[in-house]
Amino acid sequence: MDDLKKIAPKLSEIKKENPFVVPPQYFDNFSARLQIRIEAEKVAAMPSRKKQIIYFLKPAFSLVAGLALIFLLVYFPLKNHKNGQLANNTNQNTELTDENYISLIEGIDEELLYAFINEPVINDEYSDEELVSYLSSATSDFEIYMEIDF
Repeated sequence: MDDLKKIAPKLSEIKKENPFVVPPQYFDNFSARLQIRIEAEKVAAMPSRKKQIIYFLKPAFSLVAGLALIFLLVYFPLKNHKNGQLANNTNQNTELTDENYISLIEGIDEELLYAFINEPVINDEYSDEELVSYLSSATSDFEIYMEIDF
């Protein structure tokens, strides 16, 4: 104790008693007061019916809005691109009627026809390595998709 007086004289002057005291008759009606506070918190914590519905529907609305945004960002550019491509194709392709067939057949001479018929059929066989190198070339998936005719 003498060491404490030498090291910290102000600390040694403090009395060694508990400064915290329970008010008189505090625990006499403690359970009743606690029950009242619990009931008041339950009533305050319960959301109203309107707030409860919005609370449950808010994630669903945000999910639907996100999906609609993704759909709009993907569908319309692809639709416009496809429409432009189809318009170009229809301008290039003319309908072949009977008259067009007849004019095409009349323009073919016999030598050209025989040469075409006797021409050997070329079956190009590609190795797996050549196919992989073609697919991994600089073309993107979108470009490959656009080359596919439906």
